[in-house]
Amino acid sequence: MQSIGVVGSGRLGSALARALVSAGYRVTALASGTGASASTVAQQLAAGVVAVPVEQVAGYAKHIFLAVPDASIANVCAMLAVTPGHAVIHTSGAQGLAALAPAHAMGAQVGVFHPLQAFTASAPSDVFAGISIGIEADGQLGDELQRCAERLGARALSLRGVDRACYHAAAVFASNYLVALQLAAARAWELAGLPRDLAQAALAPLTVGAARNLLHAPLAQALTGP
Repeated sequence: MQSIGVVGSGRLGSALARALVSAGYRVTALASGTGASASTVAQQLAAGVVAVPVEQVAGYAKHIFLAVPDASIANVCAMLAVTPGHAVIHTSGAQGLAALAPAHAMGAQVGVFHPLQAFTASAPSDVFAGISIGIEADGQLGDELQRCAERLGARALSLRGVDRACYHAAAVFASNYLVALQLAAARAWELAGLPRDLAQAALAPLTVGAARNLLHAPLAQALTGP
């Protein structure tokens, strides 16, 4: 992938752009809904990265990653002036290749590159290290995306033939529901008569410790306490 554009400068898009640059890839263009956020991220990256409108990204990059909300993928894809020499890749776990039909109809290669990770606005460039990245793409693009995952320090996971609803639900249980669980734990803490403002500081390390056990032991052995 000799030139890369990233559409979407939110938590995932900005983290992906930083990680790609750190891995030695040439990111040439960023775009976002507001434009201002893309400019901010572009200024943080290597020289030569420009912030442009979505419609112009294809003029600067041959591989275009769409780090946008699921409901926006098809519309944003249709805005790209791609040709058979382009590749368009979205980062959604719930959506398949059909969401990129507008680009496919114009002859571009299409793919999925879904990082199984929870991102923050200040995510470091090594946030992809050790995680799994779900990939679906045909031929050369599939090989390129697998190599990209490996260069980011991640494991490539094939999503071909996978039930996307169940796959995405698994990710939601492991990530989003953990935050909801912390809220429930904080409520129980408060009902016990303890100060609510101490709940997160006291309970979050317990959750982190349990999560660390999951990385190194089978589920049955990771369980401790009652």
